[in-house]
Amino acid sequence: MVLLVGIAFLAGVVTAISPCVLPVLPIVFAGGASGGGRRRPVAIVAGIVVAFTTSLLAEYLTAERDARVAAVVYSGVMLAMAVAFSVLYAWGALHPPLLRDGVDPAAARASIPRFTAGTVLYLATVGVALLSAPLCLAVHFLLAVYYSFQQLTRRAG
Repeated sequence: MVLLVGIAFLAGVVTAISPCVLPVLPIVFAGGASGGGRRRPVAIVAGIVVAFTTSLLAEYLTAERDARVAAVVYSGVMLAMAVAFSVLYAWGALHPPLLRDGVDPAAARASIPRFTAGTVLYLATVGVALLSAPLCLAVHFLLAVYYSFQQLTRRAG
């Protein structure tokens, strides 16, 4: 498994300099979504990491191998992203000058516990991954759906 993680990392480096368009699309989308500036390199690295850990998990789920280790790696990456997002969100919510015009600072601060709870749920997916990789993937899907609808509900309300 360690060898595969190393190969996935090396594949990410090769993809970053590859002229082929298809493997580079997640990187381009992540870099473009960041809006440029100082965040662009971080978004590009995040795009590479997510793309290749997802690929690793998909390969293990479709092959005749034990996919639990790949699911743990995937859950670990998602947990790291959840922690980073929660910290950055809390920082922004607690510093109103960083918020975009029209964002209510009190509402932003009030939503911090919801993101913290999500981080705990992502930590739980690491344990679920040790039991079953497909179940872990289903839990990740449900978390994504939950947060998608929460965002839509918050904007509409």
